[in-house]
Amino acid sequence: MSWSHDLARLTFAAMLLVPGAGWSPAAAAADIAPCPARPEGGLKYLDVFDGAPEEMATLMEDKSGKNFGYFTLGHIYDEGRFVTIRCKYADGFKTDVKLPDKVAGCKYTVGKDKALNLSCH
Repeated sequence: MSWSHDLARLTFAAMLLVPGAGWSPAAAAADIAPCPARPEGGLKYLDVFDGAPEEMATLMEDKSGKNFGYFTLGHIYDEGRFVTIRCKYADGFKTDVKLPDKVAGCKYTVGKDKALNLSCH
């Protein structure tokens, strides 16, 4: 085996062991898509709230780039609160989804069609 192949295997193994560092079978199985699919229009925007939207505690991404973003959320549940996702669609429809059960975080990607893909774990 080459040195680079060994390094790649070690890096992949480390990603599986470090929480939040990468994909793992357990995390993938627990992923949820909080925003319901709508045939009338894809997900275009979202707001993430610490608690109810009426409290206006909008959260910003912990990490973001041109076509992705990540919210770290576990600490909100550790303090006895919950998260609400406001899903906004291309056709103007909005819905709020309360996440009462603890999630560690939510990530989104922007597709070529400019629609968002959101998953929480």
